[in-house]
Amino acid sequence: MESPLVSVIIPAYNVEKYIGQLIEDLQSQTFKNWEAIIIDDCSTDRTTDIVRRYAKEDHRIKLQCRPTNSGGAFIPRLEAAEKATTEFLVAIDADDQINEIYLEALYAKAKESDADIVFSMNYTERDVSNDPLFDSTLINTDTIYKGKQLVKYTQYDWKFGANGALYRKQLYLTTLEEANKTESTHNIGNLSRPLTNNPFFDEIVTRILLIEAARVTFATEAKYFYQHNKESVVTRSLYLKIDTNTVRQLLAKEYFNEDSEEYALLQKETFFFMIDLMKKKCDRQATALLKKTYDRGLWKSAKPYVSTKYYLLLSSGFRPAQIILRILGLLTKVTG
Repeated sequence: MESPLVSVIIPAYNVEKYIGQLIEDLQSQTFKNWEAIIIDDCSTDRTTDIVRRYAKEDHRIKLQCRPTNSGGAFIPRLEAAEKATTEFLVAIDADDQINEIYLEALYAKAKESDADIVFSMNYTERDVSNDPLFDSTLINTDTIYKGKQLVKYTQYDWKFGANGALYRKQLYLTTLEEANKTESTHNIGNLSRPLTNNPFFDEIVTRILLIEAARVTFATEAKYFYQHNKESVVTRSLYLKIDTNTVRQLLAKEYFNEDSEEYALLQKETFFFMIDLMKKKCDRQATALLKKTYDRGLWKSAKPYVSTKYYLLLSSGFRPAQIILRILGLLTKVTG
């Protein structure tokens, strides 16, 4: 068997329902020169046993079990990237699936375009009857972009899917290593938990990867099927996104000026998330995080993107906005 050309890195935690299917998707690939590095994050179900069974029969599958649970996908991704032996990495979640030509299409596009990142087409579940998450009116799949050009298409509303992308190992590894220092570098204060354990930290890393990438493109034949796993950490931890948005604001100020479209769209996204959270969450921890994010916002940059009534609410201050939105939340429940 020839040496691998692509390393597939997979964090795994309690995915016994899904991991076997993903491994079989890899074994069915038209592209055979891959290695799969699976980092088990102290699963309490049968995940480890299932992966071991496949690894025993296929030397391309490599399993490492962490001694303690990391609390998120970030550390397992970093550890997997460090163990990769190839020039290119493909980051896949253990509960998702890919089509048979996936690795071949990504690798061919990377070699043809000399790209640092190649994105696939993302679909919900294993269903291609609907269009993928991709806005062809804004993005051309045949174009080679500077990654920084695409950041605005990830703010407020994703215009393309970033799951399952192919990266140059050096770019990916360097970016994750630097992101691991974010807490001290950006002096963001006390968070609810270490930021690298935040299940939404991938959203920060993806944008930094784009900013640092000189050449980015898309492989239309590579199809990635995103599974809505109700048991995933992200699904069960929505309010932690406020931690992520706090840091994203600081990162946006570092990479874009405060008058940029990218920064304004981030403020718009953060504001509407805060409105939703103010209506739904009244616990002390969520309120503290909301206030911190609110106080750090340069809200005037969002003004062109929100209605007058929302902007007036926004500029009224955190406490008045919180009170009004709680009242509106109650009214919604009564009239709904």
